[in-house]
Amino acid sequence: MNELNTLEERLKSAVARIETAALADSDTSGLAEENTQLKADLATLKEQRRTDMAELDRLMEKLRPMLEEADA
Repeated sequence: MNELNTLEERLKSAVARIETAALADSDTSGLAEENTQLKADLATLKEQRRTDMAELDRLMEKLRPMLEEADA
């Protein structure tokens, strides 16, 4: 009977580990989707930053002559 109890406990333990692994896999897939979305958001923000920097450069080129006149 002791062997039966031991086997039953080992089986319960194995089932618990399988359930834990299944939960970890589902969490991981959710994280992968979130990671993909964050990467897409980051790419969008980087492109917006490049656009903003280009606009700032254009504005600075327009302002530069005025600033040089003010210094003179």
